[in-house]
Amino acid sequence: MDQVLFSLTFGGDLCSIIACVWLILRFRSLCPRIRSRLFARQIWHLAVSDLVGGIFAAFADGVLHTGMPMSRGQGDWFCSVVPPGWYVAFTVSALVEANIALGFCFAYFRAVRALHVVSAL
Repeated sequence: MDQVLFSLTFGGDLCSIIACVWLILRFRSLCPRIRSRLFARQIWHLAVSDLVGGIFAAFADGVLHTGMPMSRGQGDWFCSVVPPGWYVAFTVSALVEANIALGFCFAYFRAVRALHVVSAL
């Protein structure tokens, strides 16, 4: 059962990483006029934060589920770097999603001045 759980979580992490890398590379091929639009920039930021979070999550899953032996110093480093890095990436991702939701609400109600504020964030 543990191997199935590891395969599902690590596989999900890898799928997320691949999708984020594909999105980031896809944005590089867009023309600058489209790339500079609000929604395109928001999706780019979301992809970058999800990529960072996916890397931290895959690293944590790989270390924790393989039962890799660690010395005290390695364990201290792992616990002081990996979980906070994942939490920061998750928080940034949630804030970008909230920014996207605000942008859609303001665009729907044609609140142009509010859209300028969201664009500046």
